[in-house]
Amino acid sequence: MGKATAVCLDNLRRWATNPRIFLIALLTLLMEEQMMVGGIRAFSTLVDIAVTPWVYPFLTGDWYIALMELFGAILLFCDAPFMNQGTPYLFIRSGRAPWFMGQVLYIFSASAIYQLFIAAGAALLLLPRLMWSEDWGKVLGTLAQTEQGLTVGIRLADTVVRNFSPAQAMPLSFLLCWMVTVLFGMVIFAVNLVLPRLWGAVCAAILALVMPFSINASGRLLQYFSPGSWMCLPLVDFRGTSPYPSLRYVLTAGWTLIGVLTALSYWRYRKQPVDALPDL
Repeated sequence: MGKATAVCLDNLRRWATNPRIFLIALLTLLMEEQMMVGGIRAFSTLVDIAVTPWVYPFLTGDWYIALMELFGAILLFCDAPFMNQGTPYLFIRSGRAPWFMGQVLYIFSASAIYQLFIAAGAALLLLPRLMWSEDWGKVLGTLAQTEQGLTVGIRLADTVVRNFSPAQAMPLSFLLCWMVTVLFGMVIFAVNLVLPRLWGAVCAAILALVMPFSINASGRLLQYFSPGSWMCLPLVDFRGTSPYPSLRYVLTAGWTLIGVLTALSYWRYRKQPVDALPDL
């Protein structure tokens, strides 16, 4: 595990010189600002009431924003498996199995950092209208439960406010979004071990686009096969009273798929040569 952790940290250190990481960060902040946070801040200014920082669960309550987050994750992991000019030397020092586990650990770690950045970015973009409170606050509550948000062009998911407190919604939303981000990273990793790089990103993009079709379909059956939908709190059944996939199904299916993809990737990787590849 020590060698695997070193491989993971080496990948993370390379973010400092990778322009794609800065592009992802910039596009993420622009997406949050234009699609939701800017409207919340404008409404807060309009009514002269500060807003609480619990915006993160509402982001994926909008399936369009959730789709944009998935494309950001695809851009983050499009070059999996993560081989660069220093890979052969690192591979020799770590060994085959630790190197592979380091790549998987990197996908888990990078997914967590990506989601934490989304949550922190949404809160910081609310400045200087930000305030601290343990509940949703008047601004988020009003935007979710009334039509007032139409004045600034947004509408928050009322199911988030009705069914959860911020202390419940924030970690639960993070868990689901982190799991789905890891799943898409492993899809890209597994496909790129078999096909030329970029095919993994293509397959992941097709999988992400299943989400709008599943939401607009007449029934809910397709949502059971749409991992992108699993990161949206309003599209998960928590009380057994809706046709959406249950939380147990979502967690079981998500982590099972991650385990299967990890096992298949290692089976394919065992006899595959490790070469230096150019950055994408």
